[in-house]
Amino acid sequence: MLAYVLIAILIVFLNFKSWQVRRRCKDVLNLPGPKNYPFIGTILEFGNNPVDFLKNMQRLFEEHGPILRFWNNTEYPTVMISGAKYMEIILGSSEHLQRTRLYRLLEVWLGNGILVTDATTWRKNRKLLNPMFNTKILEGFIPTFERLSNILVDKIRENISVPFDVFPLINLYSLDMICESAMGHEINAQLNPEFQYVKSCKRFLELHLERLFSLLKTNDFLYSFMDASKEQMEHVELIKSIAKNVIKEKISNFHNKDCNKPKDMMDMFLNIVRDGNLTQTEVRNEVDTLIFAGHDTVASVLSMVIFELGKNQGVQVRLIQEIDENISGNEEITLSKLNKLPYLECVLKESMRLHPPVPFTERLIRKDFTIDGYLIPAKTNICVHFYGLHRDPDHFPNPDHFDPERFTPENTPKGTSFVSPLSVLVLETA
Repeated sequence: MLAYVLIAILIVFLNFKSWQVRRRCKDVLNLPGPKNYPFIGTILEFGNNPVDFLKNMQRLFEEHGPILRFWNNTEYPTVMISGAKYMEIILGSSEHLQRTRLYRLLEVWLGNGILVTDATTWRKNRKLLNPMFNTKILEGFIPTFERLSNILVDKIRENISVPFDVFPLINLYSLDMICESAMGHEINAQLNPEFQYVKSCKRFLELHLERLFSLLKTNDFLYSFMDASKEQMEHVELIKSIAKNVIKEKISNFHNKDCNKPKDMMDMFLNIVRDGNLTQTEVRNEVDTLIFAGHDTVASVLSMVIFELGKNQGVQVRLIQEIDENISGNEEITLSKLNKLPYLECVLKESMRLHPPVPFTERLIRKDFTIDGYLIPAKTNICVHFYGLHRDPDHFPNPDHFDPERFTPENTPKGTSFVSPLSVLVLETA
């Protein structure tokens, strides 16, 4: 009998909460969108894996237009946008910086790192970290990138006699690259793929992805009782322990260096600690954030570039010709030589347009605002759909065709910087 009473109370509570949200968000609920069902809202529209999710998002935009809503009937609804003018309103504003719960699921690894933190901390840390990404600093990493790239090429040659999946090799390469540049520490993932740090990073991402597409696992309380949660914590503890030990070692050697001439990002981080602007824990969170956000996006971009070059032989031939004309034999790679490869940049941009490493992002709106006459109240989630924007025929005619010529100076999309694949990546990972 008690069980029936509790169920009845739960149903009444959910309906009351649903009524409150409906009254508060009546304008949002009038936006175009799929049909809402009691209790589950529109959740069945999206599938339970990344591929189905992107396909269904694209389908919904084709059916309902560039701005639509979905809702799970218990929280504030989400407004999904795909048009460039809507993206400029959200991503171009300094007011809409708050991340949603989607990002808070990463706090177990990234703490209050810049990817998941609140708007106030984001502004402070972004200002501190900006100097790390100037051209002079990044140019200093080119010899490291070249050395690691040579290892990658050797690994590919070992497998080239038979069809194989290139992504695992590139993923190890990108992990090597980001760890050496962010931590100043060689993990040699390409030479030692069974190293536990490498395996833990890979497994954490798998568990995180599973959680994103599971209704039960996204609930923190329920997830805490699951085996997946315990496994995830084991991997996080190992990842954090290695980063912590690297930072400890760097600090012990830091005082013997010329602090005003940093050699890598870790030196710059430790300068920030010395000046009292960040704690060691905050530094570790930012290093973990660089590793998380950096290695997977780089691996995705490079893998899809290789995929498109394999499909488009004419593009491949032209790109090889450009490289051969500007970089001969085994000569050293420099930034000035890379700047002489404009077609390579076009190929990268076009691949990122078709296969964005960050297909969408979310923001939590802190203040009421109006879009196309609809009042979007505070606490509404905004989902920005880059994948759809990059297939908008108004900006990219014949959008499913791979054509690097779109990004030559004379053909670059006009009207808004938010159309550029590189701008999208910077906006989301910054």
